[in-house]
Amino acid sequence: ILNLFILTFRPQKSGKLYQTIWNKEKNQSPLRINTEKQAENLKKTTGKSNIQIDRAMRSSNPSISHKINKLEIEGCTKLYVLPMNPQY
Repeated sequence: ILNLFILTFRPQKSGKLYQTIWNKEKNQSPLRINTEKQAENLKKTTGKSNIQIDRAMRSSNPSISHKINKLEIEGCTKLYVLPMNPQY
């Protein structure tokens, strides 16, 4: 079923739909744009300079491991991870 029906027709339909919501100017998906907005809003909400808020993606860039390594290099001693699902 997967190879015969789903993989034959779904990519064409999904691709057309994604073209309508894809940000062509930034070449970014709505998921990435919404995740970035959430991180920025969270930064504004905390209002603390000693807290660093960043975002990472499970299945694309920037990757979670890359961001964690970056935070360690920058001297981060505590890490709180908030799973966020901006898709709706």
